[in-house]
Amino acid sequence: MKKIVACVTVSLFFVMIPLMSSAKKPLTENEMDATTAQEGVSINFGGAAYTTSHFVVGFDPPDIQSWGEADGCSTCGGYTSSGWVGMRDMTMDASANIILYNTMKIDVGTSGGVTKTFINPGSILAHPVGTNATVAMGTGPTLSGTQVLGRIYNDKFAVAVNPLGTGYMAISNHSATGQEGIEIGFGSYYPISTGTGAAWGAYYPSTYGMVVSIPNSRIDNSWGDMDGDQSGATTYTNAGYFGAKDFYTGTGTEGASGTGFYALVSGTMTIDVGSDGGGKTAVVIGLPTVTLLRDMYGQQNCFVSPLVFATDRELNTNVQSLGTLYTGGVSMSPSGSLVISAHN
Repeated sequence: MKKIVACVTVSLFFVMIPLMSSAKKPLTENEMDATTAQEGVSINFGGAAYTTSHFVVGFDPPDIQSWGEADGCSTCGGYTSSGWVGMRDMTMDASANIILYNTMKIDVGTSGGVTKTFINPGSILAHPVGTNATVAMGTGPTLSGTQVLGRIYNDKFAVAVNPLGTGYMAISNHSATGQEGIEIGFGSYYPISTGTGAAWGAYYPSTYGMVVSIPNSRIDNSWGDMDGDQSGATTYTNAGYFGAKDFYTGTGTEGASGTGFYALVSGTMTIDVGSDGGGKTAVVIGLPTVTLLRDMYGQQNCFVSPLVFATDRELNTNVQSLGTLYTGGVSMSPSGSLVISAHN
């Protein structure tokens, strides 16, 4: 999802560069929020719901998505040649799409000598449908060969980014020091405890940020082997699948779907690239705070996963139920930073 949002945002940002170059009036962030008829760019995609949008993008995933190392692993017991891992044979149903709705807004402003680009992406619903992929390893980026780990499938999924339409990203270099690097601050033009988000205010630790939600819908997810067990130790040599049949998010009432699951992205994400003086380069990513809510509308959020075995990826044939995994009262706030580099 982050990749989708980033691609959309960056593409539109570059398209609008000639228009944004005229936005030179110094404004504080509060002034930018309150000013009307100001310079800037607005792109209206339709109404306040994805069902009323005028802008729908159909998409098909890449055939192959892989990650590899040319020099293998020198400390992994002889695996020193090139190796790759990823997904191949990726397909989606023709109805998979991305829907943009509400209004995207782009502004550039300066305060205290610091310039930032403010992007309200409007609202985005990413809706992959009928996703199939083969998880595999290989000696090259195409993952050709027989080293198949398994097959993944889900019938549908949806993620809504900024469904209230009030969140924004403030993009700049390191504004406090003026140093190179990227800062992306996540906020909202007014507290989400007002307006259409009034019912949410009591449940968020911070009232400013960009909301991400998983609309409630029952989803089938499966993992399987097309050739079963070929070790010779058992007779289970035909295709088999394991997964969640009718997985859903809810609000605390077992057996009944709820209103979906919500998270709030707040704080600042930073991206820097640096070297240690010895020739080693790394990417350092400072994470924003992503808060998964424990409670919503006075009820505990939960995940409900009926687990089954079956002989088809849709989990409809020869179904053998294992039981239901119920996880209630989930609340997490991951944050911190990551350093990504090659091995020494």
